Amino acid sequence: MADTIFKIPKLKGSSNYDIWSIRIEAILIREGYYSIMSNTDFTSLTLEETTLLEEKLTKATSIIKLSLEDGPLLQTRFISNPSIL
Repeated sequence: MADTIFKIPKLKGSSNYDIWSIRIEAILIREGYYSIMSNTDFTSLTLEETTLLEEKLTKATSIIKLSLEDGPLLQTRFISNPSIL
């Protein structure tokens, strides 16, 4: 997350999901990853564009996973798509 560290409460589960989702969405927007999460059509992209998109999707996934408590993190450990996550 560039040069700014955001301190938001980690997702515990349904008890704090609403507030957490608003904050994580704002972070993903600020960092430039939110808009690419819905664009997963790689067919018209060049190899270089696909590589850049996959890198951004991986970074978005890492931001989300770093904001999860242990329980939700373990439940989602095999999910690598930030839109699904």
